[in-house]
Amino acid sequence: MFVLEPSPTYRTLRYKLGWVDIRDKDVAQVETFLKQNDMPLLDVGKFIATELSKKNASPSAQSDISKILDKKIKEDCQILDGWNQPLICLYNLGLLLDPELNIQASNLLMDISKNTYLILLWDYFCDEPGFFHWGFQKQTFNLDLSNTGILKIPFKNDI
Repeated sequence: MFVLEPSPTYRTLRYKLGWVDIRDKDVAQVETFLKQNDMPLLDVGKFIATELSKKNASPSAQSDISKILDKKIKEDCQILDGWNQPLICLYNLGLLLDPELNIQASNLLMDISKNTYLILLWDYFCDEPGFFHWGFQKQTFNLDLSNTGILKIPFKNDI
């Protein structure tokens, strides 16, 4: 599990964001581990793909993805012991950057994180303090959360 303990300071932050580097971990094992420890978890790419297939990828479905994802996060997040703020772990975020969906992914995550603590499980590259990318075309395909005070969260023990 990763070290994530409530502190009085997180409540005063505008953006409640953390990230865990899982590059050297098996994503399936991370997912299983978090579920076994009752951590709320959302596979963002799978969720978006499922929603798009339900609506046959109509233009209105694509424009609603931000709202649908926001609603799903609010439904799935949980308030854990010691926290007075809902929390959720997100992974598989690449589909958020699909140009056809026209989602402002960084802005969307920042908006959601004003009321929900988001923990990004990231298995690619991060130019700290918060520029997430896949190592290629990083100026085009990235999540730029560098001005949010995002906190890197270490694993407490190995999976």
